[in-house]
Amino acid sequence: MQIKAIKATVCCIIGILILFNILYASETMSYMNGIKAYQEGNYDEAVSQFTKNVQSGINNGKLFYNLGNAYLKQENLGRAVLWYERAHRLMPRDPDLRFNLEYARGLVKDQVEEKTSPLIKSLFFWNYILSFSEIILLSIGFSISFWLMTFFRCIYSKKLKSFFLNIIYYSLLNISAVLILTGFYNYYDFIHVKQAVILPEKISIRSGLSDDSTELFTLHAGSKVKIQSEKNNYVKIYFSNGKLGWIKRSAIEIINT
Repeated sequence: MQIKAIKATVCCIIGILILFNILYASETMSYMNGIKAYQEGNYDEAVSQFTKNVQSGINNGKLFYNLGNAYLKQENLGRAVLWYERAHRLMPRDPDLRFNLEYARGLVKDQVEEKTSPLIKSLFFWNYILSFSEIILLSIGFSISFWLMTFFRCIYSKKLKSFFLNIIYYSLLNISAVLILTGFYNYYDFIHVKQAVILPEKISIRSGLSDDSTELFTLHAGSKVKIQSEKNNYVKIYFSNGKLGWIKRSAIEIINT
């Protein structure tokens, strides 16, 4: 009975590995087909192939970047900005992505005033050059280092209380605390502050939940907005300078999904 159980377990593991390899090969093939189609100038096919990868659950900055490039070549500015923004959350330091994102933003007709001052960006520089996952990993690493240091200080209290080691100890404590707080802030921002991109070339933002409501202002493809609330397939959005209004849910796509 034990031998049969072992054989069944081994067969199950082998089956899972084979299935995983098939799925991985399929995803890799779609990605490579997308790259090939893009290089050949077949941007519709590139979008189709890259989208297959996205629909399979792949969350990869390079994939999102390439999808943004394909949409930009299609002159679909709204979706190009959307996928560049999603890629930027995963790899904020990539120079090619930053250049293309800034280029796409420059094509957007509705420009948002910069609210974050250069001083704030300088003081909290790590939050602008590190991705969310990198901040989490660093906070875990520094926290583990701090508690290991605490453990050894308790055991070797006399040997590990030099001035230099105390500097290291309290530095680890402060860096860990800062990274953990940054991680919590970014998590709260991701969950509660929904940002979206306008998809149509031009759309009216209205005072109510119907096409007959008063037009307050208009927005264009690629404009970035914040979602305030949602009701009956409409969302209340905040753009800039206190501009608020309602828009159809289908006209936007949320960045941080």
